[in-house]
Amino acid sequence: MITALIFLGSAVISMGLWLGTREMFQHPTFIRRNYRDHTVPTAVGALIPLSAAIVMAMYSLVSGWAPVAGARDAWFKLGSFGPVVLALAFAFALLGLIDDFGGIGQSGGFRAHITALFRGRVSTGMLKLIGGAAAAIAIIGATATGPAVGGLIRDAAIVALAANLGNLFDRAPGRVIKVGLITYLAFALLFGQFVAAPLAPVLGAAAGLLIPDVREQMMIGDAGANALGAVIGYGFVLGFGPSARLVVLIVLVFLNLLSDFVSFSRVIERTPPLRWIDRLGAHRHR
Repeated sequence: MITALIFLGSAVISMGLWLGTREMFQHPTFIRRNYRDHTVPTAVGALIPLSAAIVMAMYSLVSGWAPVAGARDAWFKLGSFGPVVLALAFAFALLGLIDDFGGIGQSGGFRAHITALFRGRVSTGMLKLIGGAAAAIAIIGATATGPAVGGLIRDAAIVALAANLGNLFDRAPGRVIKVGLITYLAFALLFGQFVAAPLAPVLGAAAGLLIPDVREQMMIGDAGANALGAVIGYGFVLGFGPSARLVVLIVLVFLNLLSDFVSFSRVIERTPPLRWIDRLGAHRHR
C-alpha cells in the first residue's frame, strides 16, 4: 500500500511540475522537432529526478514516524535504497541533458561513438557511456553493502548499458516510459517491495509525464530516458543474484550492439502486440 502511495504521489508531483513549468519549456533552448517534424519542448524528463527528490525529502521529514506493520518493509527499502536510486537518476539525467543540448546532429550507435573517439573527438553519446559508468561505480560503490571490484564493475555496467538502452527506445512518444513501467510491473511481481519501493519515486514521476509525452505535448528527451533506463538497470541489480546479473549484462551488451544493425522501431511496428502497446494513447495518424 505504501509503495502505491509513493508511486501515485510522485506521479502527481511530476504532473504538477510539468503543468507549472510548461511556459519555461517553451523557451527556444528546449524546442526540438519530433519524429513527425512538429516542434515540441525536450528535456522535460529532468523533472523526473526532481519529482523523486521531493518525495524522498518528504520521506526524510517523516522517517521518524513508525508506519503500520504491513508498510514497514516498503518503508525500510525506500530508506535503504531510495537515496541510491535518486542519485543515479540525477547523475544520468545530467548526462542526458548534455546530449539533449549538445548532441544536435550527432547520431549512431556504439560504432559511431568509437569511430569518433579514434578520430580524437568525444561524442556526447560516448560521454554518456563513460560518465554513466563512472557515476554508477561511484554511487553503487559508496553504498554500505557495495560488492567486490568485479561485482561492482558488473553492476555499474548493467546500470550504464540500461541507461543507453533507454535512449535507444526513446524513438516514439511515450515509448520509453511504457517500457519502463512494464519492466517496473515485472519487478513488483517478481521481487515485491524489495525492488518496487525504492524505484517507486522515479517510476511514479515518469508515469506522471506519460500522457503529455504520448500526446506529443513534450519529449522527456535523453534527460528522462537516460535516468529512467539507469534506474531500471539498478532494479536488476537489486532484484537478481550474481549469476542472473551476469546474464542480464550479456543481454544488455547484445541489445546495445544489436541496435547498430536492427531498428527497434521496425521490430515493434512489425509485431502486433508490441505495436498495439506502442500506439496506445497516441494520435490516430501516427
